[in-house]
Amino acid sequence: MDATISLKYNSATVHIDGLEVRTEGSEFNYSLTPCSALTRSTRMCTAKGQHATAADALAAAVSLARSLGKKLCKNCVAAAEAQAAAEVAAPVVKTTRQALGPASVTGWELLYDKPKQGCEVGRRFDAQGKAHYALICKTSGTVHRLARLSDEGQVRKTGGWCPDCQH
Repeated sequence: MDATISLKYNSATVHIDGLEVRTEGSEFNYSLTPCSALTRSTRMCTAKGQHATAADALAAAVSLARSLGKKLCKNCVAAAEAQAAAEVAAPVVKTTRQALGPASVTGWELLYDKPKQGCEVGRRFDAQGKAHYALICKTSGTVHRLARLSDEGQVRKTGGWCPDCQH
C-alpha cells in the first residue's frame, strides 16, 4: 500500500486520514471515508509526521490522543485496524523485469540493450535466488558487475568500466 496516512484532530477527537478502506454507501454519501468528520470539518489540526502503514498510524494516533487528552474516533480506529490486517495478510510481491533473452556473454540474461553505447545490461541469479547485475561490453565481452541495477547509468556515463574499449 502506497498511501501516506496522517493524523488530524479537532477539539475533542483524533482522526486518521488517508486510509484506503472505504465505506459502502449510497450515492448521497459524499465522503465514503471511514469517518465523515474528515470531510465535513474544515477546522482540524494536522499532526506532524506521515505514516506509511495503518498499523504505524494507529499506534501514533493512540499516542497522540493520550498526549493531548483527547479520544480516538471509533470509525477511524476500526478502519485502521481493518487496513492493518489487510496489509499483514497481503503478500509482498516483488516483481522482476522480464529478460529480453540471453546476453552476449554466457550465463547472463539480457535486460537492456544499449546499441549506441556498445553495451548491454545483464542479470543472473545465484543459488539463493538473489539477482546480480552487470554492464557487458558487446565488443570485448568484458563484464563489469554492478552493486545495484540503478547504478548502471552512472557507471556507464562515468566511463572506464571496460578496460579494452575505454567505454
